[in-house]
Amino acid sequence: MVNVGEILKFPIDEVKPIIVEAPRGNKISTEFRENRELAIYGASSYWGLRIPTLEILSKLNGLLQPLSPFVPQGFEAIYTYPEGLSEADAELWEVQAAVNTLRTLSERSGIGLDEIGLFAFACGTPIGDQYAERIAHEAGIPPECPRFEVSTACNSGARAHAKIYEMVEQHPELAKENVLLMAHEGMRRLIPSAYDTTKGDPFSLSNFGNATAAMIFRPENMRRIVSITEELEDGKGALAGTETYTIDKNPDTPLVQIFDDGMTERIRLPTPPPGMRVSLKPIHTTFALGMLGGKGGRNVIDLHDKTVSDPTSGFEPNPLVLIIAHQPSDGMLEKIRRVAGIDSGLMPFLGKYGIYGNSSGATSLLAFTKFIPEFKPGMHIAHLGLGAGFQLSATALEIGQVSS
Repeated sequence: MVNVGEILKFPIDEVKPIIVEAPRGNKISTEFRENRELAIYGASSYWGLRIPTLEILSKLNGLLQPLSPFVPQGFEAIYTYPEGLSEADAELWEVQAAVNTLRTLSERSGIGLDEIGLFAFACGTPIGDQYAERIAHEAGIPPECPRFEVSTACNSGARAHAKIYEMVEQHPELAKENVLLMAHEGMRRLIPSAYDTTKGDPFSLSNFGNATAAMIFRPENMRRIVSITEELEDGKGALAGTETYTIDKNPDTPLVQIFDDGMTERIRLPTPPPGMRVSLKPIHTTFALGMLGGKGGRNVIDLHDKTVSDPTSGFEPNPLVLIIAHQPSDGMLEKIRRVAGIDSGLMPFLGKYGIYGNSSGATSLLAFTKFIPEFKPGMHIAHLGLGAGFQLSATALEIGQVSS
């Protein structure tokens, strides 16, 4: 058995000074993206102290080579709170970042928050209605605006997106309304070990972060083809959140040993397909492997087949653009594509952004908003989110023309 700390060849505590010494950037950094042809608009924000990833990696210097398999991929910076920030101030910072995102989205799109027909709020950590209500109130969303909240796990943003279409089925008039979908996550609301780099994963502080993303669209212009929501059975190719684990390097039957509050559980992952070499790495990659070995992997294949080749679906067959995000991962998107047997030519965005973001429940929507300018009529897009290794939510959509 090989301990993760031993593989890294240096004391995990040495990561802390790098974070402390990092330059302090903007407190709240907000981006806006639009596709006016399709009337789809998106905005996202990070807040806290901005720690450029490249600066961290350059400070690791000679340690880079042995560490390279463990360096998270797909984001340019880590955002975290300064030491000594009170809980009240941290929450104020979170709310302000969320409000900034919504106001930027409204002002730049020209759609007032009082024109919203449905407000869908998602968070990767269960937080209760009051927090979502506070954000809505501060941003100026009228109290009479219909709303719902999904706060389950890291798939919350994708799950909320799917639920919007469930509501459209019940209330068809919503298809013509401006719908606001928001996904949010703050470091303060995560488990205590997210603050502590000594708990086994040297990049625990980079696996989570502070980000919020929001999108305004009309469901009639982004029609649902099919949705999947799956709670994978524990131990059947799925893993729940863990703190520390070790790896048995038997290439045929990978064994993951999980330590959680003194309890030890061994989960044997499925044997990888012939010709595919599996290298188990810290938690975020293990999530992907677990999902692919269970029902989740088959669901991705079904999602692809439904959108690309099923003549009974009622939609023209088209390549599927798969947008997926979780905590930063080393090639999760590529692993899913290969295991699902999806030709890379059918996923035109693969490798352009890959997996983007480091903010738990906000990541999949944050990734989705980054593609908005590239959406084209007739394009098929799958918005997929993974949650805590045991939940999967995905919706395949067809981008349509704006109705007159």
